[in-house]
Amino acid sequence: MSTQETSTHFGCTYFITFIDDYTRYITIYLLHHKFEALAKFKQFVEIQINDQIEVLRANNGCEYKSNEFTQFCKEN
Repeated sequence: MSTQETSTHFGCTYFITFIDDYTRYITIYLLHHKFEALAKFKQFVEIQINDQIEVLRANNGCEYKSNEFTQFCKEN
């Protein structure tokens, strides 16, 4: 997840990217707040993924270290 110095027309100051290593398909989501990362990840998984996720790579950002995120990964 990264932040921008200026916000978009919609007031978003963060963005998050998801990349499928197999197909190299890239999805970018604009976020107002960092806590939206889990909701966008769930949306990405529901729309794009037909299989189980084998590996999740991150940049050591805290948005992927919550109990809610860990629970979601265990269930799926």
